[in-house]
Amino acid sequence: MTVEQRGPLPPSNFAQGRAGRAIDKIVLHTMVAWIGSADRHFHNPAAQVSAHFGVRIDGTLWQWVDLADTAYHSGDLEVNQSSIGIEHEDAGD
Repeated sequence: MTVEQRGPLPPSNFAQGRAGRAIDKIVLHTMVAWIGSADRHFHNPAAQVSAHFGVRIDGTLWQWVDLADTAYHSGDLEVNQSSIGIEHEDAGD
């Protein structure tokens, strides 16, 4: 499977490293839109949000944040530090 790299993101939208925490969970999200909207949002320095991966409707995988780093996707810093955030495109359905 090919992974399309979509970073780098602004430093305000993720943290380097994981503060020593191990990955022990995956958090799945639905975009309720198209992946391009999420991509623009994650590249906006004021947003302060991100995810590790995005899955397009056609199955293409995009990566915004390296797995060694903390994406801001769950609203909880400890969960962010110990998880992988995956967004799923749903075309607003």
